[in-house]
Amino acid sequence: MSSKQLLVSAFAGIVYLMTLRMQVADLQAQVPQRSDGYRLVWSDEFETDGAPDKGNWVFEEGFVRNNETQWYQKNNAVCRDGKLYITGREDIKRNPNYVKGSKDPKETKFIEFTSSSIMTRGLHRWTMGRFVMRAKIPHGEGMWPAFWALGENGEWPSSGEIDMMEYYQGKVLANVASGTATRWNARWDSEAVYVKDLGGEKWLNEFHIWRMDWDAKSIRLFLDDELINETQLADTKNENRQWGPGNPFHHPHYLILNLALGGDHGGDMEKAKLPADYVIDYVRVYQREEDRNFQPPDPYAPRRPYTGKKVGIRHFSELPRSVNKKCDWEDGGDSRCYAWTPRGNSRESAEMTAVYDDKVEGAVSYKFVLNHGWSRWLIEMNPSHGTGVADLSVYKKMGFAMKSSDPQNWDSFRIVIQSRDGQECELPLRSLGFKADGKWHRCVIDLGEVRKEGVDLKKISTVFSVAWGGVKSGQSFKLDDLYVE
Repeated sequence: MSSKQLLVSAFAGIVYLMTLRMQVADLQAQVPQRSDGYRLVWSDEFETDGAPDKGNWVFEEGFVRNNETQWYQKNNAVCRDGKLYITGREDIKRNPNYVKGSKDPKETKFIEFTSSSIMTRGLHRWTMGRFVMRAKIPHGEGMWPAFWALGENGEWPSSGEIDMMEYYQGKVLANVASGTATRWNARWDSEAVYVKDLGGEKWLNEFHIWRMDWDAKSIRLFLDDELINETQLADTKNENRQWGPGNPFHHPHYLILNLALGGDHGGDMEKAKLPADYVIDYVRVYQREEDRNFQPPDPYAPRRPYTGKKVGIRHFSELPRSVNKKCDWEDGGDSRCYAWTPRGNSRESAEMTAVYDDKVEGAVSYKFVLNHGWSRWLIEMNPSHGTGVADLSVYKKMGFAMKSSDPQNWDSFRIVIQSRDGQECELPLRSLGFKADGKWHRCVIDLGEVRKEGVDLKKISTVFSVAWGGVKSGQSFKLDDLYVE
């Protein structure tokens, strides 16, 4: 290359850099830095083509909530031409969490639809301010796009939820949720506007602006500057401080953008028009000085781990101490859990999987899907490890939590505890306070009654067992928080 060509090339490069800087400066000038006393504190304009900015967003992955049909993955969220596209599409692939015979939609054999969900969790969070999104939403049967915020203190719904935009079944919703006296039961303040009243198909095919103004007195949710819902913070106090702060909206929230498909509200996926795009032009957060300086009158202190007399049964309770030190999927296990394999069959009678989004305590519960109509699943002390028994004689009761929505033949389910000499006590599950109504139930066993049946509590071989008979394969139950006290 001649010196003249080098000079021309260098000049072109300088011009390109200057043009790029001018474009960035123009973009910054286009973003309102102030609005009604609010100052811009964070935004994403989605100007860089490719994946969403890792400094702003993290992905949810898999089947997550609400019995939704889509599998969330990273590939369905892409920035191009100054906008973020979250695409829902038909996408057949194998489900890595498949459980044969399970009725749980999260454990189906195949993934049929995919989409994306991104959130600022762990990266950016705010207490109060003005939150703005400009977007065009996908619509029709099966679509369930949302722009929302979740509190980071406590557990849902006591942590707080604000749905600045939610669309399904021909209506746009604006919702606020906080906790009640019942765990995992939300108090909702919800308003809906029907699309036919906004302009129908024409309105749906245009960009619109959703806005939240959140201050110390109220949360106001707007659509194109029209107030849709106003919630007074005087009405959002949590009724039980055990699961969250006194008022979740005195505490930080993070943002979520997602396109859900089907599920509890989205509708029939057989009628969905795919692929479908949720197109976001920008997301901006403004705050005033009083927002940034707000100090909650109800400081949040997470519950301390239990340090009382309860002692966990390992892997089925997350109390700090346990009767059985290790189960046999770890080296040197003094106990083991397994399901019987009925004679003449190659499959165990139940398949156990971890569940992370439906639990009573700690981080995980366990789900059991029955492969055979009669059998038993148990935790027993490993006869080849140490004395091969557990001493439960110093405890008065055994407790656990169980959940199922399968109604058939629960009268046949029973809990069995057995000592090394073969003596056992069988307790009907219904007698312990269990109901197959889809809710978690706390069940308690009086170990004094177990002793009366001739079971030597000092030499327990089977610590806990669930037995059943006369049920259909495919039924399931969940188990959590198994302990003695």
